[in-house]
Amino acid sequence: FLVLYSDSSGSPAQNLGFGFNSDGGDLYLFDAATNGGALLDSVSFGPQLVDFAIGRQANGTWGLTQPSFGSVNVAKPVANGETLRLNEWLAAGSSTAPDDFVELFNPDPVPAALGGLYLSDAPEGSPARHLIAPLSYIAAGGFFAFKADGNPNTGPEHLNFKLSPDGGSLG
Repeated sequence: FLVLYSDSSGSPAQNLGFGFNSDGGDLYLFDAATNGGALLDSVSFGPQLVDFAIGRQANGTWGLTQPSFGSVNVAKPVANGETLRLNEWLAAGSSTAPDDFVELFNPDPVPAALGGLYLSDAPEGSPARHLIAPLSYIAAGGFFAFKADGNPNTGPEHLNFKLSPDGGSLG
């Protein structure tokens, strides 16, 4: 195992020189330029949890794990999202809360996996409007607010639709 750090920890040789956004992103592993620089592995992820890691599981898939610096990854239990609830939304931002949002709540006693679920402002006609990024999680008993700004290219926490202040539906 080789542990690399994305903060000031470790020796300079072990430091990536960049950090991660806890709301999601991508990580790529490339071969050395002298070997052609081919893409060797990659992973895309959404909202992350404090004190949990994303790791390769025994079956080869990525999932929520216990941080395991330099040792075998230990999978953590996750709820499948069936009990998630729409908790709050804002469709007309103000100076104190400028971003419209849709907030989800996880009532389960374990983190809930969101990846592969959808959010929509038109559940009757377009229930699969916004696909939530893979490897996205909400803490046990926790909340997560997606920005309803219609700008998904700025990060996985941004929805590809805006909310109408004149009314509508959420699903």
